[in-house]
Amino acid sequence: EIMSAISSRREIAAGTDAPLLRDGRVQARGEHLRFDDATHVRGRIVRRHPERDNLFSIVGGKLTTYRSLAEQAVDAVFKKLGRTSPECKTDREPLPGAVTLNFAAFCQDFKQRSPLSVATNDRLLRIYGTRAALIAEVILEEQSLGEVFDRETGAITAEIVFAFEHEFARTLCDCLLRRTMVGFNSTCGLNAVDAAAATAQKYLGWSDNRVKSETAEYRNVVLRLHG
Repeated sequence: EIMSAISSRREIAAGTDAPLLRDGRVQARGEHLRFDDATHVRGRIVRRHPERDNLFSIVGGKLTTYRSLAEQAVDAVFKKLGRTSPECKTDREPLPGAVTLNFAAFCQDFKQRSPLSVATNDRLLRIYGTRAALIAEVILEEQSLGEVFDRETGAITAEIVFAFEHEFARTLCDCLLRRTMVGFNSTCGLNAVDAAAATAQKYLGWSDNRVKSETAEYRNVVLRLHG
């Protein structure tokens, strides 16, 4: 059974008006190349605007190359400034939630110390890695934040507070679609949006007007994405 589906378009960058081939050659004019052809490279370009002095455009790229693309963009900016780029460390530094030499040992210790259910522990470790310990600290300060607000995913209310206070979430869309992943359940998070907003109102001080506008905007986004 298909619960939901989504599609999108990707920009494929080339160094000229003609597409690049995998071996770096530019496709000859008139040479046929299907866009689904395996030889077509998924390139990216960081390019200075020809007229606006301080404007760069990033075209192409994909999620799995965002780190190296960011490095390329920073290097381009420093080159424009006539300065030497600082040493890039993002190819060596672990991502948040991955700062441990032995994740299996961390998980075992976390489960032994955690007062939460087995299912909740598994969810937090799967999504947040070592940062699950930070969410556990939030719950120690307020036990009611350990309550589940979406039964399908098992997400707990502490994740909402954590998203806004520690993960730079600004809206319910950020929280449900890009942090807790509740927006990817079978209802696209619509079953949990009111509970999430109520949590934000109680613990983050949202006004009635903000609750109303945030929930309305979330439903509009889901409607645009899924129809």
